[in-house]
This record gives sequence, C-alpha cells and structure tokens, in this order.
Amino acid sequence: MILTRSLASIARLTLVLATVSAFSPCAHATADDAPFLRWHWAVDDHRLALGGHDPVAYHEVGRPRRGRDELEHVHHGIRYRFVSEAYRDRFREDPERYLPAFGGWCAFALSMQPEVTGSGPRRVVADPQNFEITDDGRLLLFSRTPRQNLRDLWQRGDTAQALARAETFWQEREQLAASVGEKPEGLHSLAPLETVQFDFFIGTWESRYKVRFDPARPEYSAPIRGRWKAWYGWDGFAVYDDWQSTGGPPGNSGPAIRSFDPLTRTWIMHYIPINAPARSVWQMTGTFDENGELHATMQAEDVPGKPYLQRVHFVNISEDHFSWRSDRSYDGGKTWHENWGMGENYRAGSDAAKAID
Repeated sequence: MILTRSLASIARLTLVLATVSAFSPCAHATADDAPFLRWHWAVDDHRLALGGHDPVAYHEVGRPRRGRDELEHVHHGIRYRFVSEAYRDRFREDPERYLPAFGGWCAFALSMQPEVTGSGPRRVVADPQNFEITDDGRLLLFSRTPRQNLRDLWQRGDTAQALARAETFWQEREQLAASVGEKPEGLHSLAPLETVQFDFFIGTWESRYKVRFDPARPEYSAPIRGRWKAWYGWDGFAVYDDWQSTGGPPGNSGPAIRSFDPLTRTWIMHYIPINAPARSVWQMTGTFDENGELHATMQAEDVPGKPYLQRVHFVNISEDHFSWRSDRSYDGGKTWHENWGMGENYRAGSDAAKAID
C-alpha cells in the first residue's frame, strides 16, 4: 500500500513538481540541472537511460543504435542519447511516444506471478538490445542471461494479461516513488519500492511509552524514556532501527531489521533485545494501509512464559511525530486487551521534542 506523506512532505514534493514543470532543458542540459523524480527508473549511475541507445531508433529503424555523446537530451532528469539531430528533435516534440515502457525495466519481471515463477513481480535490469515493439507502439525491454531469455518466456504466455499485470505493478511503483519525491538518502535504487513506506521513520526520535503487565489489572508502568534511531541499512535494501532506553538500565533496548517480502507483499520485522531472555526476541509481520499507517501482528510469551498474540499499530504519522499502540490477546485472538502499550515519538531537535519533559 502507498504511504500517505505528512503535510510537510507533501509541501516539499509540490515544490519539486513545480520546479519540474518550469524546467525546460536545452540541448546541453545535464541531468544534474533537473530534480530527479524518476530515480526509480532504469538508469545507470550517471542517469543515462537505455545504455546510451537511441529511444527513437527502436521505432524508426527497428533495431537499437547507440546515440552520440554530443546529441543528448535530458527529460525528467534522465539522459537520452540520439544518433541524429532529427531523432533528438522527434523525441523532444513527443517524448511519451518514445520512452521505454515501465521505466525501462524488464517487462516480464514486472509481470511475474508467484504461483507460476515462485517470485513476485520486481524491477529487474533489462538488456537494451533485447526488445520488442507492441502493436500500439510501446517499447518493451527484457532481461536475458546465457541460460535464459525472458523475452522468450514473455512471448510464450498471454501477453495481454502480462501487460496488464506489469502495468498495475508499475503504476504502484510510480505512486510509491512520488510519495517521497526524490530518492531518499541511503535507500538503494533497486530496493523494493515499498521500502519508502518507512521513510517517515528514518531519523532520530525521542520516545516515551507505557505498558501494562497483567491482563487482570488496568494499571500501566511508569513512563519509559528512550531514543529511537532508524536508517536505511543493509546497503539500502531494508530499514534498520535501534531503540535505547535513556536515563536508566538498558531495559528492552535493542536493534530491529525491517524488510519487505515481495512474495507475500508484507513487511517482515525482527527485533533482538540485548541482555534479555530468548523469548523476548520476536518476529512481526504487517502491512501499511491506504492512510500510510502500519498494522502488524506477532506471537510471543510474557514474563511468566504465557503465550499471547499482539497487534501493533503505527498511527498519527506526521513529519515530527508518530504514535504507536499495541493490543494483546491471551485466547488466540478471540478477545483483545486494547491499548496494552502506548508510545509517543517526537523527532529529535523538533519543537515537539523540545516541548516534552
């Protein structure tokens, strides 16, 4: 699901989009002159598309041809090269006609069905010389290895259905990328784009929470203070965070790793508290809803060793604040003790964090 950004984030994205609308690159413009909102497209480290092949030549001569370095045009921050000024001018006049479908990624990989391939759809680098033009003029690219050509697999199946699946998946990629504007610092460009659903979480937070200990009693613990840090870890393919108690012993301090499972389309989250019994380690699975709020579940044992189910929710998300709450069930989910735990988190250095005790 798509993360709904905070008002402050939306304001920044609106400013970037306005800048893009006002930007009209000239023949000598470079990719660095434009806001790079298409960081999720298939480009190299220098923002060059199609390995330097001319996007117009695919249509005009029916084969890929490498463009000339001096005949370059920048569109939405991506470099395209051309074999002639005439082809470059055609692209300028109608870029949507010539742009590769699905951002230049392998069309087959974007259409994959888990029940058939054992893997969910994902962005895979394509070979710019391995292509086809559809009846309606769309340029599709495909990956290939010495052992397998994904264009062959594409052509053996129902291409109309495959195109529809790829289109649905790609539109989700476009919306996820738009929710953060330019690529977040530290995120790997090939990470599942759902990873940006946790972009609000990246940074340092001053945290306060309280929790119940006994289902028969409504009392909460005294407020527990801590500092929560989150960043894109594991080479930018996942979210790593570390919660540390402040002003006392470590308590339940420890790290967690959060990664998106492209097969089940869920978040898998692991937490390992330091100096704690093994039963305190947990794995939680969850998804973000249409409002950008996380809802997850886990199984664990309490201090006496009694098993329970727990629901965890990240809600009320804004630029400098978010809340979490948990619900607990001791009868397999038949009944729930709501608000078993409740926490408030304020971005370190923000006015909200400075205002709390």
